[in-house]
Amino acid sequence: MLLGEEVLLLVTDDTTGRAPALSQHLDVVIGGSLFAELTLRERITLTPHELGWRERDRVQVL
Repeated sequence: MLLGEEVLLLVTDDTTGRAPALSQHLDVVIGGSLFAELTLRERITLTPHELGWRERDRVQVL
């Protein structure tokens, strides 16, 4: 199961099937979990911080 799916299951109310008050930030949380999933599966990587300021902190798609 993907991290985004697990997050949705954790925040969804079992009786109503809706996300509670966190729903306004849910898109950011799911986006972050998808980013983490891609990083864990080594599909993306971050450039090393030691590089020059123009090259560092970039996401590389593998």
